[in-house]
Amino acid sequence: MPYGGRRIEFMLMEGDDRERIKSFESIQQLVKRHTPYTDVKLKVVRSAVYGYSARVAEQLQQQRVFLLGDAAHVMPPFGSSGMNTGARDANNLCWKITLVLKNLAGAEILDSYDPERRPHVESVVRYSVLVGRLANIRSWPLALIRDAFFATANLFPRVRQYFREMRYMPKSIITRGLIVTQQQRSSLVGRMFPRLTLHNGDMRPDFDELCGKGFALIGIDVDHIALTKIAHLPPWAKIKPACFNIQLDASVPQPGFAVDDDRQKKLLAPHSGQIAIVRPDRYTAATTTADEMLCRADFLGRKLGLLAQNQGRLLQSSSAPHEA
Repeated sequence: MPYGGRRIEFMLMEGDDRERIKSFESIQQLVKRHTPYTDVKLKVVRSAVYGYSARVAEQLQQQRVFLLGDAAHVMPPFGSSGMNTGARDANNLCWKITLVLKNLAGAEILDSYDPERRPHVESVVRYSVLVGRLANIRSWPLALIRDAFFATANLFPRVRQYFREMRYMPKSIITRGLIVTQQQRSSLVGRMFPRLTLHNGDMRPDFDELCGKGFALIGIDVDHIALTKIAHLPPWAKIKPACFNIQLDASVPQPGFAVDDDRQKKLLAPHSGQIAIVRPDRYTAATTTADEMLCRADFLGRKLGLLAQNQGRLLQSSSAPHEA
């Protein structure tokens, strides 16, 4: 915790007095018996006895009412994902409301909130429950097996890195909603677009500043003239997305930015010659060639809710939720 503080949790056992165990004397005994802070002068800022539950609301949206954060899902603290999950809820919904209020999209794009967020929310809740069960094993033999397993796994550098970087946590991937999937599924669609490290000579722009707060059309080794032309077609001309080209192949000079990181180059290499449509929440909505975008601009606009017929009807919307 900040300023040298520590948050320590103890599992209550049967017969523990919920009030007495919160006293300074009881906490002092627990700290000395079970932690390395035996010689530290103890100052208790707050003590509380709490339980936990795991619940997800049956509906995250009903007409003009939306549930986010703890109002939408309650999860155990063991996964350390409660606040992050609530922030992802807001990140998913608020840009859609903004587009509708600005008359840049139809109110039906709001119906994508539940199908986009629910799978990730439910997987995080299941993960948190599992971690809680592992942490709160009461059987000594099972606890020894658990500790021996993780102690052994920690001996291997790659496994240690896997746990240190928390790669085991559920990934927030969108599989249905405001995305355009293809027969050959893109490794970018439905995922957060990587935060690229770019340069153009001595200039090293910030990727988030390049993308701005709205949609972004990011060309990957795409002809600059075609990319500029696409940005002036419907629906992009109306919403004015950020539009820039990134270069993987330095042998073909094009206006734009070069990628510094080799891992990022490897990730983007299969998409060379394509344009990534990146949403305001930085999720990739689609990847397609410049020719396809020129020919199918209307289709892509409708699929992403940007060319709907009931634009500006948020205050009148009463339709049942459906997949966008």
